Amino acid sequence: MKSLALKILTILIILPCFIWGQKVSKYPSLSRKQNPATLLKTAEKIKEKDPLDAIAIIEDVITTERNKKQGSNQIGKAYFLLGNIYEQFGQDDLADQRYLAALKFRTKKENELEAKIYYRMGVIDLQIRNEKGALINFNTC
Repeated sequence: MKSLALKILTILIILPCFIWGQKVSKYPSLSRKQNPATLLKTAEKIKEKDPLDAIAIIEDVITTERNKKQGSNQIGKAYFLLGNIYEQFGQDDLADQRYLAALKFRTKKENELEAKIYYRMGVIDLQIRNEKGALINFNTC
């Protein structure tokens, strides 16, 4: 009887720890093995409806791609998308930081992305009444 009680007690203690340690996702088909571009497209699609899940997917792409030995052109795009989400919810400081990171991690061939980044940074500058910064960013894009 004591053995059964001990087993049940052990299960009751270990099971919640195991469950809390697991990440529950509404998108179980997504995995780190997928193409980063595909993951970013998924995040783009769900960013309005499920921004927290979109952020989690994007941050996972950033972490995975930064750990690769060779650089990835997806990191700049991921930071740009993250900036879009933060801007959408009025988190202008966070959005601006992500846009700056996107500039840092973009590849030199991504002129369109660069223009979009400077444009969004200009929009944020206008919202916070930094006309000089907005003018600089708009002229750069």
